[in-house]
Order: sequence, then structure tokens, then C-alpha cells
Amino acid sequence: VPTSGNSFTLKTILRDEWKYDGFVVSDWASITEMIAHGFAENEKEAAFKAVTAGVDMEMASESYVKHLAELIEEGKISEDLINNHVANILRVKFKLGLFVRPYTDEKLAEQVTLTDENLQLAREAAREGMVLLKNEGVLPLSKNAKVALMGPLADAPRDQLGTWVFDGKEENSVTPYTAIKEILGNSLTFEVGLEYSRDNSRARFAAALAAARKSDVVVFVAGEEASLSGEANARGQIDLPGIQTELIAELAKTGKP
Repeated sequence: VPTSGNSFTLKTILRDEWKYDGFVVSDWASITEMIAHGFAENEKEAAFKAVTAGVDMEMASESYVKHLAELIEEGKISEDLINNHVANILRVKFKLGLFVRPYTDEKLAEQVTLTDENLQLAREAAREGMVLLKNEGVLPLSKNAKVALMGPLADAPRDQLGTWVFDGKEENSVTPYTAIKEILGNSLTFEVGLEYSRDNSRARFAAALAAARKSDVVVFVAGEEASLSGEANARGQIDLPGIQTELIAELAKTGKP
């Protein structure tokens, strides 16, 4: 059952069990997309299913605008139902003070986002969000270790920002290479191995393997380019693109952790 038409999640769980008193807004056109999902025959039925399931506000598509009044006139939904949805929306607007102060303070736009305090909070959030799958005595790395850093995302500031980034700037993105270089200095050897995540060329394998053999430990930063994930861009398989896995396997043969 699509979320936009699911009264169990939107009413039983969200309202009754969790006592949520905010409002529910659909995803972009997700109400009319229930037609493509085979859950509603047309826009009118989609509007009926969404509004009775518990969606207060429709984003982008216009099934509510076109059909709710008609559904009331036909007796399929009540005016009280619409009033409840409206109340959910207004309640939040009152809490936000929008009827007292409807306009944003323009001075807020002048505030600097990338302050030391904000960056520290972002760093802490990133640390808390990381998952260490397995550590067999390799970590933490010694600051005296000779580290060979490689991988297509080891120094890819733009890709590291990820998808759906509208105002993030490449120059503000601190890559693993930048950060580790700052700590290790000349003890770090950087050899990318693959130019980008989908790279299928083995041209730089030899240099990567040579760097690995001269080092105490290899740090490989794998993954996919920003353009390979996100809305309408997600890949069909979750393996590493290109021949990253092949390079990792070759590096493992050196015996270096």
C-alpha cells in the first residue's frame, strides 16, 4: 500500500499510537503517482484515498484542488474531514508564529553556516553516524604508520558531498586525503589507483600496488560518484561500480592490512 494511501501508518500508528499532532504532507506528486502504482484508477480516486488515509497537504500535484469539493458534494467525504486536515496545518502555523510574524528576518541570510562550532557539530554527527563493520586490530592507525591512501573517492570533494546538494561548495569539502595528509604529512603516500568510481582501466594498478608494498597499511576509499545515487539515479545493484573490487583484491594479496 503506497504511503499516501495508507491509513494504518498515517492514522493508527502516527496519530493514535504516536499521538502526532503536526500535519502530513505528501511527497512530490506521490498522491497522483498512486495511479501508476495501480492503487488508484484516476486522480479523483487518488485524492479520495489520500485524504481519507490521512494526508493533510498535497505537494505539487493537484488532485485535492480539483476533486475535494466535488467529493464533498457527492457525499463521499465530509466537510468535517477537510476541516480536520486544515486544523492540522493551521495548528503548526500557529505554533510557528506565522500569523504574528509571517516574514523571515532577512538578516538571518547573512549568518555564516561554516563556523568552527557548526563544523564541529557536523563532524560529531558524522562520527556518530559511522558504522565499523569489523576491526581485527587494524584500527586505530598509528600516527607513525606509513599509510598508502588510494581509491577513486579518496580525494573527490564534489562527489563526497553526495546527491541533492544545491549550495554545497566543492572547496568546503574536506576529503580523506586532505585530512589524513594534515595528520601524517610525508608518512602518507597517495596513489588513486582508479580515476573515478566507474573506471575500468588497470593502468594505475601497478603504481597502487607498488605504493602498498612500501607502506605499513592501505586505506582504500571506495564507493560511487554522486551522480550514481539519489532520485532517478539509483543503480540497480549495490556492488562497487567499475573494477574497484578487483583492485581491492589485488591490494589484499600484498598482505598489507
